Formats: sequence, C-alpha cells, structure tokens
Amino acid sequence: MGTLGTGTFGLSGLAKALNETEQTGQKLPVLFTSHGSPMDIPVPHYGNPFNSYLGDLGKQIRKKYEVNAILVVSAHWCTRGSFVNISPSPKTIYDYYGFPDNYYTIKYSAPGSPDIAKQVAKSVKQIETTTDWGFDHGNWPMLMHLFPDADVPVFQLSIDYYKPAQYHYDLAIQLKEYREKEY
Repeated sequence: MGTLGTGTFGLSGLAKALNETEQTGQKLPVLFTSHGSPMDIPVPHYGNPFNSYLGDLGKQIRKKYEVNAILVVSAHWCTRGSFVNISPSPKTIYDYYGFPDNYYTIKYSAPGSPDIAKQVAKSVKQIETTTDWGFDHGNWPMLMHLFPDADVPVFQLSIDYYKPAQYHYDLAIQLKEYREKEY
C-alpha cells in the first residue's frame, strides 16, 4: 500500500522523488502541505497555480504509486491524547468562519479507512480510536486538489496538544512501516 500523509518531505522533495525513483519496492512519499488560504478551497486548478500544482502532483503520484489509503495528520485536530478516526464515511468539517455561503456546502466525500486505522491503533499503543471527528480544513482542501475523485480512503490522526515534539517524532517512527505495507 504505502500511506501518503503529512510530514517533512516537502513539495519540491516529493517532485524530485517522483522523477528519480522506480515504482517497485518504493516507500510512498510523505507530503507536507499547508492548506493555504481558505479562499483557495473552491478555486479550480486552472484558476490558481498552487491548486494546479497539487492537481498535477496528484496525477504524478497516481502514475508512480498505488495509493490504497492516505493518513493525514492535521494541525486542526488537536486533542488530549492521540486519536485516529475509524469512521467509514468521515464527515466534512467546516472549522473556519466568515466565508461565503458556498464554502460551507463543499464536500470531500472520500471513504474512511477503518480497517487500516484500527491496525494503526493496535500497533501503536499511544493511539486510540474514535469516530468523533471528520475531515477538517487542514485535510480536505488539499486532498480535493490532489485526489479530486475522492476515491482513495483517508483516515486522520490527531496531534496531542499536550505532548512535546519528541512524542510526535516517536509516533512518526512507529508509523513509518505503513508506508511500505501492501493491502
């Protein structure tokens, strides 16, 4: 499988990796993105260079890798403890305010990945499961440009607001095996 998520790889590093690596035996890249300005959310690819780049990047990823699930770590889901969402159909969360009405009707309807999310929680003892969250705006605005068909299962991991950076680094080390798993 490999799981695409957020991290420290960067967009230029990802583009370089996509151009230089072979498809077989590769770990899926870790992608770090900002969701940019919420004003970019509904803009089609052709109307915005950043969104256009994300759309092209999604096509490159699909050409090079079989993406069976995406793990998103969003800075918009801060909790006490670490949680992974196991919903089969996560809701779209509009965790912003003051925008035009159409910003509150856009949906990113990718399925969840409850089986993989449960495996993650089982193998990483610090992570608990929940259905109390969905796709926040640190998640779906990027994915709607990267994978506009919303056909790749997505699950999200919270950030424990009360833990230091080392805790999250250690979680990342435990999660890295999922970049190479076949499902």
